[in-house]
Amino acid sequence: MKRGETWTSTDLARAVGVLVAGIVSVSGCNQVTGANAFDEVSRCTGPLCGVCPAAQTWDNVSEVCVPASVACEQTGGTWDHDTAACSPKGTCPAGKRWYPDNESCVPACGDKGSDCGPSCCAVGLHCLKDSGGGQMCNACASLDQVCGATCCEPGGLCTDIQRGACRLDPGVQGQSCAGGLLCADHDSCCATLAVPGGVFPMGVLDPGSGGGPWDFPEHDVAVSGYELDKYEVTVGRFRRFIEHWDFTPFPSGAGAHPRIPGSGWRSSWNRFLPASQVALQTSVSLGADALPVARVTWYEAFTFCVWDGGRLPTEAEWEYAAAGGDSNREFPWGQEPPTADRLVFCGDGGLCDRASVGSKTAVGDGRWGHRDLAGNVSEWVLDAYGLYNAGGLCEDCANTDVELYYRIRRGGSFSDADQKYFRGSFRLDTEPVVRVPTTGFRCARSK
Repeated sequence: MKRGETWTSTDLARAVGVLVAGIVSVSGCNQVTGANAFDEVSRCTGPLCGVCPAAQTWDNVSEVCVPASVACEQTGGTWDHDTAACSPKGTCPAGKRWYPDNESCVPACGDKGSDCGPSCCAVGLHCLKDSGGGQMCNACASLDQVCGATCCEPGGLCTDIQRGACRLDPGVQGQSCAGGLLCADHDSCCATLAVPGGVFPMGVLDPGSGGGPWDFPEHDVAVSGYELDKYEVTVGRFRRFIEHWDFTPFPSGAGAHPRIPGSGWRSSWNRFLPASQVALQTSVSLGADALPVARVTWYEAFTFCVWDGGRLPTEAEWEYAAAGGDSNREFPWGQEPPTADRLVFCGDGGLCDRASVGSKTAVGDGRWGHRDLAGNVSEWVLDAYGLYNAGGLCEDCANTDVELYYRIRRGGSFSDADQKYFRGSFRLDTEPVVRVPTTGFRCARSK
């Protein structure tokens, strides 16, 4: 077209056709349709600057037409080559989701899990972010609960990542049943029953009445009200203790009866505690969760009770519960002789092995509802072994003589057949370090 001539509609159509064909000036300015030069500020001029053919988009920065797919990606969008459509930045096609950290679309998790960075956590797992900003899927609800392959409970401290050992602070009542350990009648294995205080005749009047010289003489004892575990400590409870105690000995005085001086833990006993989880786990008799734990030393029984927010009962407290206080029962249930429906023992066709705690009928219960005070496993109590002192009323007393070594077991066990072992007054003296296959314990708590 010569200088001075005007554009016709035909000329304009022809120019657009050339643009569709992709003609662009070597300088980057679309010179068809009159964009025949750059102005004095180097901007493209002409009536069709910014008009692009199909599948192209005007680039305002470089002032040229570029493929639509390029323009889409330059603005952060995602180009779908199948549909020739642009999804704006932050939007994704079906089956994908926007991941802002790397500004890209990643597979959507849907109902198969939860988002965790560019990945998905399976149902039941939580997405946790570490201190470095990394993310991972884990069964634990928070990062501070992660301990190797296990999860510490809230407030717990991971003490060994390799074996997944978590420490729980000692002295929390019933923490051995956290998470729900149920025993007989769907009752918590950590259930405790109140025992009202009172005075009762402890021991026997006559050493020839079926007991022994160590049960004599009978003497009046006053006991303040307290709480006593309904059941013997179970395997399930003791297993939690093994898993969550960090094997640090307690300070002197821990686990003391508040009314009995010198009844707490002594640092000289630390050497009798196991050194590791493995050492303890392989030494005691475990098994099903509802069985009473056995082969526990007196020191381990003492430590467990402190860790679980209690203490070992005194010998007087134990006998008070077994005798029904001032009822002065011969056996926990009364005066009737032992039978297989009342207790776990070898006699009367009974089972010569441990049984689930509380598995016998209520006819064998003590006055205040305690189970297995006779039979199943015999039970450690606090006192050192010594002969009774018959002089005067003994109030909240226990034998804490540091010169005495032997400790006392009460209640008889599954291996016993002679009914004398199940009398509330019967005493057995045993070295505190000995692991007796028939001996366990239960804990008390002061009101």
